[in-house]
Amino acid sequence: MIERALQRHATLLFGVSALLLVAIYLIVGGIYRPQNLDDGWTLSALYEYYVHGAQQDKIFGATLASGGQDGVYHFAKIQAIIYGAILDIVGWTRSAGHAVSTLFVGLGAATWGLITKRLTGRSHLAVATVILLLLSEPFFGPANQSRPEALTFFFASVAFALYLYDRPFLSGLFIGLAFEVHPAGLFAGLYVTSAFFAKAMKTGLKELLFSRQTALLFLGSLFGLSAYLLLHAEALSTLLQSLSESNTGISNFLVYYFLRAKYLRHIPELIFFVIMLGVFVRGRHWADAQPLVWLCVVAGSSLLVLHRGNIHYVLYLYAPLMLISLWVADRYKKLYLTFALCLAFFAAQYGVVYYLNRSYSFDAYSEAVKEAVPNDDLAVVGTSNDWFIFQERSFYAYTYGSAAFNAVAPSAFYLIRNDSPYASFPKDRFYENIDRTFRCSKLSAFALGEENVQIDRCER
Repeated sequence: MIERALQRHATLLFGVSALLLVAIYLIVGGIYRPQNLDDGWTLSALYEYYVHGAQQDKIFGATLASGGQDGVYHFAKIQAIIYGAILDIVGWTRSAGHAVSTLFVGLGAATWGLITKRLTGRSHLAVATVILLLLSEPFFGPANQSRPEALTFFFASVAFALYLYDRPFLSGLFIGLAFEVHPAGLFAGLYVTSAFFAKAMKTGLKELLFSRQTALLFLGSLFGLSAYLLLHAEALSTLLQSLSESNTGISNFLVYYFLRAKYLRHIPELIFFVIMLGVFVRGRHWADAQPLVWLCVVAGSSLLVLHRGNIHYVLYLYAPLMLISLWVADRYKKLYLTFALCLAFFAAQYGVVYYLNRSYSFDAYSEAVKEAVPNDDLAVVGTSNDWFIFQERSFYAYTYGSAAFNAVAPSAFYLIRNDSPYASFPKDRFYENIDRTFRCSKLSAFALGEENVQIDRCER
């Protein structure tokens, strides 16, 4: 009864959901992850390359020797060019970076709408998939951060869609472009490989392997990888070391997302996916949806390769999981009820985020810090997001290791001590090193919301 009522008003349901989606992005986006480490970290690297031509990181201490990716030396020059072209016009601000990421996450989700339509032939299923993907945290997070996932996922999704729509050369090209932005661009290859095997089940593996379409895919991939070689020729000697350093960790990213997230807030999603996959297997639907099976199996093989417990990688598998789960719901005529329940769950979570972070304002924080720090030639040392305030000055973030910072630190600088409950990176050891190595005197202090900020002048 509920399913029929929702189906009769499907247009209204999707319309209200779209409005709710926009409201959540506008209201919660700016406070989703206050003092997020990656915003300043990523955009500073893109800025230094696009504006000053500097490839290696001198602001956050994320050199290859420290286990970091070292600016854009190994990856992300295409991201720097695309983001830079936009941000150089609208400004290199935190909110502008989020807006560009939201654009590419939205385009990526829309591409999955086309993918869903191509694989299932069901428009209503495609619409439901797009809306729920954008409401899920694996998509909302990259949309409201300036990390590489937004652009990488978009390129990977386009590569997949182009192959499904019989554009193999362009598909291969985007596989190479996705890898240049971030190593997780390998998912582009996995998506296309799944479509390749699904097609081979119909045409025969040998016939497809030696077909014109596969030759064009291979040629396009070579062109895409050539773009990487041209942009990073000098970094090839340390590429494997960079990949090894960035793939370390003690847990898989799915384990981190579903079982180790704060408040265990993603357990309901895990239960949902397990139930839907169980229904799919119990109903022996693999014959009805072979492309979806190949998609989940091949994309899932990434778990054998990526060992880093990085929550940001989840969106690459979340899209296939959501698609096959909604396909099951539609197969059993429960799509609209499932959609409404997922909508309510996501909306409730963002309601909690708003309640917890409602007092945070980065604009107010920026104005207060800018006024408190003397406007002279001394360098500034502060949190990741303080880079947005002092990007035109010599700036160092507290992500440096003690020895590395001591080696590059100027003889005198202003230190922004931020006792923030939102901090995403521990600062205690960094501050202890400064107090040991430098002589600091307090200039001013202020409280803003739940953050206690102190400005010091330090010298050797």
